[in-house]
Amino acid sequence: MELELKKDFDKVMQRWEAWWNCQIIDRAVVTLYVRPGKQPRSGKRPRPPRKKHATLRDRWLDVEYCIDSIEAG
Repeated sequence: MELELKKDFDKVMQRWEAWWNCQIIDRAVVTLYVRPGKQPRSGKRPRPPRKKHATLRDRWLDVEYCIDSIEAG
């Protein structure tokens, strides 16, 4: 898999694999989620997608599922 805007994707995947194995390669893995400014809620919030994945790795690498989950949030 290659991401257009993430040139060192292979190194990132190595860091994540190390983290899942309770190791650190060269630095800790950090993720951030920043919400945009407060927005009024209108009606019901969308439900996150329901989808079965064989493994956690499959779940987190399922780009469409991740996007749908973020949009629902």
